Amino acid sequence: MASVRREFRRCNSRKVGVGAAQLAAVAVLFPVLLQQAAIAQEADAEESAPLEEVVTIAPRTLRLMRVEIRRAEENVIDLFNAVNTDGDYALRCRREAPLGSHIPVRACSTTIVDRLTARASQDFVMTGFYDYPAAEIRYHEQMLRETMSRLISEDPLLHRALTEYYLLKTEYDAEREERHKDKFFVW
Repeated sequence: MASVRREFRRCNSRKVGVGAAQLAAVAVLFPVLLQQAAIAQEADAEESAPLEEVVTIAPRTLRLMRVEIRRAEENVIDLFNAVNTDGDYALRCRREAPLGSHIPVRACSTTIVDRLTARASQDFVMTGFYDYPAAEIRYHEQMLRETMSRLISEDPLLHRALTEYYLLKTEYDAEREERHKDKFFVW
């Protein structure tokens, strides 16, 4: 309200004649000035009154928890690939439908395993005999586990990301079990 009075004093203190255009400008500005004064008074009242804070924590949905797990898993894979110097053990994930299904799932493998299965498939096309390289794949899976263990112990970011993934996955499993403990079918 004080700013409105100042504006009127400023207009009245002028010794110049008030024309129609100036009166129209004052008439247009008057509601704006009143509104600004009201807003300023409300702001002063709000500053003096104590604020109440209400915090509502809603339970996370299982779907949201799965999204968080997926992001944490992708973070672990990205960090592992960043610190891993052996290109044969770089992890690559893709969505593919398993044999006999049209529903795609996430499948992750290393470059060396992809190369071994591709070589076995080429041999099958050439010879008609498919020899799945199970022993070689098991060997390279063991080497991948050893590489991961070493890198996790050496890199604190990778260790933290893996711990976060583990905690999210454990929390999800417990929550899912709790929500579906009395149900026979879980969708």
